[in-house]
Amino acid sequence: MIDMDAVLQQQLPIIAAPKFKDFEPLQESGDRFVVTDRGLVLESKRPWVRAIVPVTKGEPTRPIPFGKGPEIGVNLLCGRIPQELQDRFLQEARAALPNEAACWFTWNEHTAEFRYRHVEVLEHSPVRVRYARPDLDEGEHLIADVHSHGTFAAGFSSDDEFDDKGTLQVSIVFGNVDSDRPTYACVMRCLGVTLPGRSIRFEGA
Repeated sequence: MIDMDAVLQQQLPIIAAPKFKDFEPLQESGDRFVVTDRGLVLESKRPWVRAIVPVTKGEPTRPIPFGKGPEIGVNLLCGRIPQELQDRFLQEARAALPNEAACWFTWNEHTAEFRYRHVEVLEHSPVRVRYARPDLDEGEHLIADVHSHGTFAAGFSSDDEFDDKGTLQVSIVFGNVDSDRPTYACVMRCLGVTLPGRSIRFEGA
């Protein structure tokens, strides 16, 4: 009989942050929980990102005899998303008015290059866009899921929150794309935990 608890622990282990030694971050791609003196955090590592996000909120109700653990935040190991990709999407979002538009920004770990990925739009309207997820090449990773809000302000709707649930990605929305001053919203999705875009750091920045 398969020990499903052992399989679960192997897929998503939990460790205690050392109190008297330096914390050793994940070196390979994977996810794990870390118990720290501030509570429980989730550590995720991919070729393009290292993310440390809080799982529990507030200070622990009693002292926890473990170390501080890793610093909360997200580091994009792939670097900054090129501005020209965002400018290109803004042009396409304007061309799609009054409907919403969408695309992906991807990065290839073998070539270290970003790519603008068109998506197959299945349905779009002034308040909704639905599309098929594109197939990625070997070593290619989704970095940012991008869509527009047409003439409405940038932000994340309940539909956006549902669509992005459980993903590991940057989510970007452009709004008011009919104006000379479009609005912009960005968050980091970390497997069910969302961090504001200002928490994102960039490799080499």
